[in-house]
Amino acid sequence: MESVHELALRLRTRRLELLSANIANWDTPNYKARDIDFGAELERAIASGKTFARITTTSPRHLEARSI
Repeated sequence: MESVHELALRLRTRRLELLSANIANWDTPNYKARDIDFGAELERAIASGKTFARITTTSPRHLEARSI
């Protein structure tokens, strides 16, 4: 099960790959720079209803455990 942090890291990695390709190809004729909207992609993944790793507690004095 992928955590929200793993998802965020995967999205950031993909964005950096795209930006690196943009820099490497800046002078390539007809090359179209690409990018992703990190915030929009993260919101879309969260809104998809996918359950991320659950937060668990070991004591009743801890904060209420909720799924993200």
